Amino acid sequence: GEILAIEPENPLALANMGAVTFQLDDYKGAQKYLEKAVGQNPKLVQARVTLGMAYFYSDDLYLAISNLTRAVHDEPGNAKAHMYLAVVAQQAGWSRAAEEELRKAIAADPKYAEAHYNLALVYIEQEPPAIELARRHYFQALELGAAPDEKIAAKVK
Repeated sequence: GEILAIEPENPLALANMGAVTFQLDDYKGAQKYLEKAVGQNPKLVQARVTLGMAYFYSDDLYLAISNLTRAVHDEPGNAKAHMYLAVVAQQAGWSRAAEEELRKAIAADPKYAEAHYNLALVYIEQEPPAIELARRHYFQALELGAAPDEKIAAKVK
C-alpha cells in the first residue's frame, strides 16, 4: 500500500494490491484494483487473469470469460490463463471449449500437472466418457506431482 500512497494510479501497484486483495478472498475489492490496473495498462496479462478469476469467484461467468479470453489473446503462451479459462468454460457448461483451452495450456507447458488433471476430468465427464484419454492425462498429472483422486482412479481403471 505504500506505493499507492505515493502514486495512487500506478498500474503495477494497483495490480499488486489487487493480487493481495484477491489472496484475502475479497473478490469485489480485487476487482476494483485490477480493473483500474488493466484500464491503465492493458498489457498486464497476469492482472487480467486474476481479474477474471475474481469475477469467477463472484459468480460473474461472463466477465470472467471476457477477461480470461482477453488474457489468452494477449499472451497465447500463458498456460495458466488457458487453464483458468478452461475451468470457467467448464463451469459455464462449455466442455468442448474447456477441452480446447486445456489442450492449449498443455501445449504451452507440457509439465502443467493441474491442466492434465483437469483435462482428465473433462474427458471423464463427456458423454460418452473418453476413458482412455482421461486415463492418459490422469496418470500424466500424477507423474507430474498431482495428488491422486479415488473417484477418478476408479473410473480410469
